[in-house]
Amino acid sequence: MTWLTPVQRDALQALYDGPVNPSGQIYPGMPLGSENRWYLWKAGASPGFLTRDKAPNPGFALEIEFCKYLVFNDPDWDYSRYDMNSWQADAHIAGTLLNADNPNISRFRDSGGRLILWHGWNDGPLTPLASIEYYDDVERLDPELRNFFDSTFSPACSTATAVQVQIAWTG
Repeated sequence: MTWLTPVQRDALQALYDGPVNPSGQIYPGMPLGSENRWYLWKAGASPGFLTRDKAPNPGFALEIEFCKYLVFNDPDWDYSRYDMNSWQADAHIAGTLLNADNPNISRFRDSGGRLILWHGWNDGPLTPLASIEYYDDVERLDPELRNFFDSTFSPACSTATAVQVQIAWTG
């Protein structure tokens, strides 16, 4: 990647690494091979979005609006002045409602449940690395998880592709 400037390389590495603060990683980064969807969700600009939503792309708009209304309850919240050092505390209340990351799914297992975790490798809004991390967390608690929990990752597939596939399957 010698054609990139040092600032561009740092920006690219930040996308691969995911957001961090002194407490550690806040959320997993994007995997190698997912770059073809970044223009829409991470690093590109959609002309209509900038005019209408004051954000360069849907991902940026989603993240800003999420923080304004679900984390801070402040329509005037300004991301450019935010210090990520307090993210875990600031997002705690929203997380109690929205996070589906409890690895203890023993009640589900004990009720006879089976879980299939599917994620597209090119999903722009949510990194598939978070799903891998969740699967690993469940396995640490329950080494027998393969008896009731399967996961699959589809290369070159994003959320929009999954919706199209589902529509094709369901008619």
